[in-house]
Amino acid sequence: MPDNRIDAAVASDLTNVVKDYSVDTQETDGVSEQKETIQTYEKWPQYLAYWKTIPEFKTAINSFATWVVGRGWTASNRDVVILDKITGWGEDNFQQILW
Repeated sequence: MPDNRIDAAVASDLTNVVKDYSVDTQETDGVSEQKETIQTYEKWPQYLAYWKTIPEFKTAINSFATWVVGRGWTASNRDVVILDKITGWGEDNFQQILW
């Protein structure tokens, strides 16, 4: 049975027990000298299979995508003129292309 007496409690000293870890810095996928950034998603085939075979998962992902894209977009007047000319397969507007 544990000892519940507070006056008998002992503080531990973990300074010599716990190792300090440090890692080298790494470059992110942000802006750099590199002309093009390529991302490889190794588990993409597995996630795509989940999306295609599990209807609840597909509904959740599609609902989230609809919420994100449905929030709309903002752009400067100059960019709006350019985006309005994007037609996709001929009848799609920019919002439909995003979705």
